[in-house]
Amino acid sequence: MLLSGCYILLLVFVIWRIPFFKNCGISKSFLTLAFFTKLIATFALYLVYTKYYNNRETADIFKYYDDSQIMLSALKTNPSDFFKMFFGWKDGTTFFEHNYYGVMNYWYRVWENAMFNDNRTLIRINAFFGLFAFGNFHIHQTLSAFCSLVGTTGFYIFFQKHIKYKRLVLIAIFFLPSLLFWGSGVLKETFIVFFLGLFLFCVNKLKEKINLPALILCILICWVLLHLKPYIILIVLPYSAVYLINNYFKLKYSFLSYLVCVSIIFGAVFYIHSLGKTYDIIWEMYKKQEDFLRLAKHSNANSILNVYVLDYSVNSFIFAIPIALKNSFLLKMPWQSNSILELMSIAENYLFLFALLAAIFQFKNLDFKHRNIVYLCFFTCTSLLLLIGWTIPVLGAIVRYRVPALLFWIAGSFVSINSNKTFERIDKSNIAGWIKSNDDD
Repeated sequence: MLLSGCYILLLVFVIWRIPFFKNCGISKSFLTLAFFTKLIATFALYLVYTKYYNNRETADIFKYYDDSQIMLSALKTNPSDFFKMFFGWKDGTTFFEHNYYGVMNYWYRVWENAMFNDNRTLIRINAFFGLFAFGNFHIHQTLSAFCSLVGTTGFYIFFQKHIKYKRLVLIAIFFLPSLLFWGSGVLKETFIVFFLGLFLFCVNKLKEKINLPALILCILICWVLLHLKPYIILIVLPYSAVYLINNYFKLKYSFLSYLVCVSIIFGAVFYIHSLGKTYDIIWEMYKKQEDFLRLAKHSNANSILNVYVLDYSVNSFIFAIPIALKNSFLLKMPWQSNSILELMSIAENYLFLFALLAAIFQFKNLDFKHRNIVYLCFFTCTSLLLLIGWTIPVLGAIVRYRVPALLFWIAGSFVSINSNKTFERIDKSNIAGWIKSNDDD
């Protein structure tokens, strides 16, 4: 615990000193509070996976950590083996299979159909943390909470100039239970938020001018996300490119440019589909749903939703769109929840829907810059929710997978809202008054 405390103090010092946080438009005291709140959330997640879901071999926060310890064990006997496994270089031999990969539980999947095995990326991230943790899982939690803080701050930096009710947005993205709980611990969603936030931070830099360091960092982040969650970057990257093009050339019909982007994406997907299964995204999503349904039945999941069962055809995906959006966008009714975590997510969803309705009524008053960023959020969020609805049949998993989409949903809604009496009162109330939207400590 002493080592964990030292790391926490060190990271608080980083929050107060480095330019990324000093210039982000959020007070240092708020960021410190947000960091400690995320630490509490990671501890709550730890309790859930030790007291409630207490099978360590299948617990999401432990299974990649435990496999990473096998990778780290190579540092004591043969350090070169560790670096070969970490970078995926010359590690495809029977020696590595027998001594390392075959001993791990999740290096290979039970049902493996994807082009990229994101389990391995999570194992490698935990192995990287392990270089500083010395076998202490709580340090992994601390570093994950800090990654979440960095990513969420990157999101805010990208949107802050276009948002009127900054205090409300800060409360939403840092403190809403589902974002806090599922986006702070040693989970895949935390690292998606981390890398997406840094990606948007780079896009924000590129929006101002062509910045070579930001461009290089952006490319590296895309490469990592491609191995962490390919569909995230395959959606966010094209829409971000359209956003930058609209910003540079001040295109009059910005909405049309996003529709052209959607047409190109679907055209590319259909063309690749016609070539065979090697890189076919249709095939990948079809097998993803099939694997998830099989896993849900195998594990007796309590929150399986009614889904349109896909087949390997474009038509089935088209027919599945209404149910897919319903499952990922509306979730369930409150009385249909199976746990307190599901109930919190469903309750939050009504708040998101209220913000969305308020945004729709205000949209006509927006100028070009605001509309461009709202379109970015709308197309990104809708595409993410559609993919989730197509492939994920379990409510508990949808609540987790929606975390990146919710950040775009919240930001896009509040960019649209520039005059709302309810939000005005809350934003200026004593409840939100202690939050400073710029660093004037």
